[in-house]
Amino acid sequence: MMLWCPIFIVLAVPVALLRRKQASTPEPVLAAIAMLIIGGVVFIADLRLARFTPTLSFAAGGAMAVFAGITAYVSLRWLQNRCPARSFAHLKNATLLASGIGAVASIFLLVRSPLYDPATYRLPYPEVPTSPARGSDKPNLLWIVLDTVRSDHMSCYGYERDTTPFLKNWATTANVFTRTFSNGIWTAPGHAAMFTGKATREHGMDHGNYYLRDDNVTVADVLLSHGYNTASFSANPWISRERNLAKGFEVASIIHNIRQISRFSLESLCKKWGCSPPVSWLDPDFGAALASKMAADWLEDKATSNAPFFLFVNYMEAHVPYRVPRAFREQFLDSDEVRRSYKLRHIVLGNLVGEVGNQHKAIKEGAELESDREILKDQYNATLRYLDSRVEDLLTHMERYGLLENTLIVIASDHGEHLDTHGMWAHRFLTYNDLAHVALIIKTPGQSQGTQTDTPVQLSDIHNTVLTHILGTTEHTGGRYAGNLLEIAANPPDDRFAVTEYVGPSYTAEELIEKQNDPEVTHWLYPQTAIQNTRYKYMISADGTRELYDIQSDPGELNNLIDTHPDIAAPLVSHLRQWHDSMPAYTRPVAATDTDNISESTLQSLRSLGYLGGSDNGSDKQSGPNSKKQD
Repeated sequence: MMLWCPIFIVLAVPVALLRRKQASTPEPVLAAIAMLIIGGVVFIADLRLARFTPTLSFAAGGAMAVFAGITAYVSLRWLQNRCPARSFAHLKNATLLASGIGAVASIFLLVRSPLYDPATYRLPYPEVPTSPARGSDKPNLLWIVLDTVRSDHMSCYGYERDTTPFLKNWATTANVFTRTFSNGIWTAPGHAAMFTGKATREHGMDHGNYYLRDDNVTVADVLLSHGYNTASFSANPWISRERNLAKGFEVASIIHNIRQISRFSLESLCKKWGCSPPVSWLDPDFGAALASKMAADWLEDKATSNAPFFLFVNYMEAHVPYRVPRAFREQFLDSDEVRRSYKLRHIVLGNLVGEVGNQHKAIKEGAELESDREILKDQYNATLRYLDSRVEDLLTHMERYGLLENTLIVIASDHGEHLDTHGMWAHRFLTYNDLAHVALIIKTPGQSQGTQTDTPVQLSDIHNTVLTHILGTTEHTGGRYAGNLLEIAANPPDDRFAVTEYVGPSYTAEELIEKQNDPEVTHWLYPQTAIQNTRYKYMISADGTRELYDIQSDPGELNNLIDTHPDIAAPLVSHLRQWHDSMPAYTRPVAATDTDNISESTLQSLRSLGYLGGSDNGSDKQSGPNSKKQD
């Protein structure tokens, strides 16, 4: 509305002038024609609004344009017939004045908002730091998730490109865990593990079950019961009350859904037409700037409270389609590559989310040049550089307002991204470390000396760690193998191992894979479990495939040692059997389906991100995969 209302007003000016010069022309007719032209261009051009076939989209758009024109004609004719000429003129002028004021106000708010130019937007904070605002003795908790971020693409983890310069410096005074592994390989199981302290086998949230069962106690649940103010600002729609992952949060805002109000805009058309946006407000991020702004507003609202806070923020720019402002693309791509990067989505590859997420090749052969793969990788790197700046902005804002002195800070990623490894691109299949190896940095209040821990740890360990540190008790409600990361950093044990689970693909992805006549691809259908210690990793799939990798000398997991070194795999096999037998397994309701109780708006959001078939248009009859169960 902030965009289209001013356009309507600008077009109303020539209509009014024409009315003066051609008094014989009925003003309602001119207004109706204007509405028809605008509606015909806008509604029909943005075919995604209808979510039907192109033919039906044109029909729907044309019908809406005709309806708008008829409405304008009838309403103006009705007013003319019932109002004296002078009253009608006053009414028209008053309406134009009010519309003009509204347009100016809309433009003013747009320019001042994170939506105008996310690349340069920074949170407002005082030049002179303020004193700590809180009187509570309990530590606050700030928990940031960098969604879909591979740790080996972060410069703070040794990556050669300068993707995370702020975090690289900031981490020197924090606890860096270099061998952290996700319990699952996508958003739902990863977040569920972090929040509950349980493995996927325990909490049960994955493909086939898109709801976190109520008897799982989350970090937010516990802290809320101890008097904390709790809030979640997530760009990922999975972190919602509908999926119960927002369980325990008093405020649970989904930035992804808020951003959908901008679908009907020139920005949407620029994406569809592959245009390099000519101005900054047509070049958005994935919501990180808005998430930071909303989080900062919430913090300032709670600043006078003596109650401690738990603030959770999920940034999603690193998720396909790697939406990041041009200024950050230019740090990794030359001018020609930048222009090409905007065309890769829709124009070159069509539905980029579906293409890289669901097809049987990273980018289907013959679609484009090898250079496009490198452009996508550098565009991914650009998203990390942008996320680094957003984290810096939020932390600086909190520091200047005196909110960090008594705050425990957790920065993690929930899973990685294949990026053209093992024949895949996105993050939906198998347990390779491209997906499983994630970032985890924890800084305690007042910490000034950093540590680096190479012991294998898991995202599920965060639950027990933060509750133990904040509440000062060793009691926790986490899973069977939940550990305390701060204790591990202080005294690293020798016998730690990490387990990552893959329960199989979603129903729609399963249908796509089954159509491929390629054993390497159909292997993705089968559930898989991986276990790894400080050096070796063992993987077992439900189709009987076994893999063993020396992840120190072969971090890309390319040389399978299972046939030549079965003796090395033996202790890992034993540990995995013990883990499996001792782990209480989640029992799924018999009648449950993948999409039970998910609203249509949420389904559309999840499809647009590739989680449910990767299509913006398809329907999902999901009943869950897992017809092929792992022994």
